Amino acid sequence: MRTSVTSVYADSKENLWVGSSVGLTRIDGKSGKYSFFGKAGPAPANLSNVFVISIAEDRSGYLWFGTYGGLNRYDPRTGRFAAFRHNPAYPHSLSHDIVYSLLVDHQGTLWAGTADGLNRLEDPETGRFRSWKGDQAGASPRDVNAIAEDSNGVLWLVSGGLQRFDRAAGRFTAYRLDAFGPGGAAHRQSSPGLLQTGKRVENSFLTIDHSGVVWVAATNGLVRFDSKREQFTIYDERDGLPASSVNGILEDRNGHLWVSTAGGLSRFDPRIKTFTNYFEADGLAASAFEGYPAACRSRRGQMFFGSKGGLTSFWPDQIVEKPSIPPVVLSGFSLRNEPVAPSPGSVLAQSITFTRSLTLSHQQNMFSFEFAALSYVDPARNQYRYMLEPLDHSWNRAEADRRLATFTTLPAGSYTLRVQGSNNRGVWNEQGAALHLQILPPWWATWQFRALWASMAVTILWAAWQYRVRQLQREVRQLQDVIETIPAMAWTVRPDGSGAFVNKRWTEYTGLSAEETAGTGWRGAVHPEDREQYWDKWRSSLAASEPFEDEARFCCAADGGYRWFLARGVPLRNKRGTIVRWYGILTDIEELKRAEEDREKLRQLEADLAHINRVSMMGELTASIAHEVNQPLTGIVSNGSACLRWLAGDPPDVEEVREAVRDIVRDGKRAGEVIARIRALTKRTAPPTEKLDVNQTVQEVLALVRDEAKRNSVTIRTRFASDLSPVSGDRVQLQQVVLNLVMNAIEAMSSVDDGARELVINTRNVDAGHVQVSLEDSGPGLDPTAASKIFDPFYTTKAAGMGMGLSISRSILQNHGGRLWATANNGSGASFHFSLPKYEGEESNAAVAGG
Repeated sequence: MRTSVTSVYADSKENLWVGSSVGLTRIDGKSGKYSFFGKAGPAPANLSNVFVISIAEDRSGYLWFGTYGGLNRYDPRTGRFAAFRHNPAYPHSLSHDIVYSLLVDHQGTLWAGTADGLNRLEDPETGRFRSWKGDQAGASPRDVNAIAEDSNGVLWLVSGGLQRFDRAAGRFTAYRLDAFGPGGAAHRQSSPGLLQTGKRVENSFLTIDHSGVVWVAATNGLVRFDSKREQFTIYDERDGLPASSVNGILEDRNGHLWVSTAGGLSRFDPRIKTFTNYFEADGLAASAFEGYPAACRSRRGQMFFGSKGGLTSFWPDQIVEKPSIPPVVLSGFSLRNEPVAPSPGSVLAQSITFTRSLTLSHQQNMFSFEFAALSYVDPARNQYRYMLEPLDHSWNRAEADRRLATFTTLPAGSYTLRVQGSNNRGVWNEQGAALHLQILPPWWATWQFRALWASMAVTILWAAWQYRVRQLQREVRQLQDVIETIPAMAWTVRPDGSGAFVNKRWTEYTGLSAEETAGTGWRGAVHPEDREQYWDKWRSSLAASEPFEDEARFCCAADGGYRWFLARGVPLRNKRGTIVRWYGILTDIEELKRAEEDREKLRQLEADLAHINRVSMMGELTASIAHEVNQPLTGIVSNGSACLRWLAGDPPDVEEVREAVRDIVRDGKRAGEVIARIRALTKRTAPPTEKLDVNQTVQEVLALVRDEAKRNSVTIRTRFASDLSPVSGDRVQLQQVVLNLVMNAIEAMSSVDDGARELVINTRNVDAGHVQVSLEDSGPGLDPTAASKIFDPFYTTKAAGMGMGLSISRSILQNHGGRLWATANNGSGASFHFSLPKYEGEESNAAVAGG
């Protein structure tokens, strides 16, 4: 029978039923007679469809056949068929006409897996089924390809993945393998009454062994599922299967699994996890088991596997392996791809098969060996492996059609080639064949040449060492000369802090010799006011093993005076991190100290001059300030008088008094704010640097000059950036800069008679790091001859000016990291600009309010 088998089943009477795409064949178990059912038509004489893909037998002796055109029941006593089809008008009919799998459980109930879910036969007379259909929202198929029952009565299904159906709870649990890796963890999804559809494992056959382990035939291997641990394991070609695509799985009475694959039949021992493979040469109907899974075991243990080439049957107990270990021999030898035969002058004295050792020169280090296993049952399936010791640490595989080991550019040395082979059953000859191989070195690599070279090398190294010692001695002398002649005082100290060495400069300056300096004698050279602090810092550095640095005055022995020195010392550590010496130097910084004192005096003078400038400017604003203060005071007096009148009334007008008192409080606060601004600008000590809103700083200054601007008919307009970033600075000093520039602009515009007097103040973010303030006036503008001098100290264009305002302003801005400059306007007037760095504490520009 050479046709594609799609299903096979051995019934209780040992009759064999074989389904195919063209019909159904029954083989009588006693007589061997064939009966063929190959006509589709109406019951009771015919099958509803001749493509039979599943077969089962119930307790009553009925045979059930799943086809592509419905479910058929066959009564062997009458020879009549009954068909069960899907009827959309009858909700309790079969869920689909394609019936992939059938099962009769331990209770005698028939289960049918179709292309649209799981079905249970409720009443065979009426054709009533209970159906569980797939997830309607799922994109994967809902085909139930296989059904099996474990010893606990739990149903296991294959439907795009592995599923467990608890009949008592009516709950499906789907197990999908997210990744076949170490551990093989399963992803579980549970749902009551709804068949889940998995996508990860595509399979079509299911077997549960005697221990309850679930085995699934998958396109990517033999899948083992431990239902207790919920853990997957997969076996494929790497583990010994002839092919990874598995078609059917049956268990024999010894607990072995017989697995049909796309490359042959395999017997798997789950205990030791080994495969024994069989092929067409061993008597199979075909080596490729593909297509519909067709496999069954009769009640007596006979196994049947269907394939496209027909049906294969056997008794597992009769398949007994009689291992025959094949002899392994070396069959050929080649040098540089040229075969070598035994001959006079050849490296081979006899055939390579009988050669046990071989010696080659260093130029003959490219060669090949051929080998063979003397087993001729199925030589194409013989296996080979080889190893070259000590070069290889694992076996190298060789194919049966290329039994060759090639080696190139091997270094000189002794090697052993070992070759092992197996027969078509995978029985290995562990002893194999062995050949000792010696590759001679070139003359320059012999021990005699190496000994000569070594002696020459020792001589050269000795000479080089001697040269290096003399060189180091010269460098030490040079270093000593440098240390003794440098203008600084150098010293070394032991780990305990006691002096070890001082240079000539120390002795000349302090008058203390190396012996007098030892221990703590050096302290006598330190100024009495600096001695304790210096000593404390030195002891702290010693205790913490950290670099030392301090400033102190040291006495000069020549004149008895003291000069400032910067002392620095660093520890030298060995490989273990232990300090072995301290090295230090004293650098004369007397001139630097004096320069610092001069700079401090200069800074104080600049601060005093800036204070004088602020006070002077406040004097110029006396009238404006008086007006600013006088207005709230007048309001206070007027509201006070009104309060007296209202309190004298009968009855007193308390509500009016309360309102007047609020006005008095408001005017008092306003006067206080004006005085606070004046005090901030005139006090001598500047406040600390802080985060500032430039727009607010400018507004505070404009509040002081508002009346001065009115008296000079000057209109002040502001164009403040609403997203202006904050800056870091001294509020009083920056207010002084703004006040200087505003007062200069008002004074410059006081001479303008034929145009508007207008001052425009702009603020903006100029780049990622700076803020800019610009003051544009409508005055007479800048004199080109004076433009380059206006920031010089004591330069002024005013009759009564000191010429310090702009110079001080520029110094203030430079100390803040900014700059000040002037430009001429396109029309009339001039513009003064200054920029400041943005506040560095902000991660992003902080928006500030504009006015």
